[in-house]
Amino acid sequence: MLPVAGVVLGLLAEAEAGAFISDTWSYCMNLAWPAAYDIADSPRFYLLTNLPLIAAYCCAFPLGFLLARRFLARSRRRLVRVLTASLAGLLVLLAVLAGDLVYNTAPPDGKYLSARCPHGRPPWWPKPLPLRDSPFADFEHQG
Repeated sequence: MLPVAGVVLGLLAEAEAGAFISDTWSYCMNLAWPAAYDIADSPRFYLLTNLPLIAAYCCAFPLGFLLARRFLARSRRRLVRVLTASLAGLLVLLAVLAGDLVYNTAPPDGKYLSARCPHGRPPWWPKPLPLRDSPFADFEHQG
């Protein structure tokens, strides 16, 4: 059951991260998704380069769950161990999600500029996560 839950949670989180990233590009560039994607020029949505990321998402929850179960003190209550391990799995999955958002919103070889966003960031972007610019972005698209 755990591997299935990990794969399902991982695929859902990866799909939501992709939607989050594409919505950010579209909002900040004030363009439809296909045009914003062309300008951002990210390999994030190429299937072959995305396979390791999908694997990381699918392995994050089971890895966190199993590590927590291994290192938790033996408790008489099985429910406490399972809930704590599930929380650890979700935290590892959230760490993968945060890393994906921070790294792939501004692709290293892409052309994303956060300055195009009103107030420098979309309203839905989590405040603790930095919103970077692509290092080699050309400023001809800056608005």
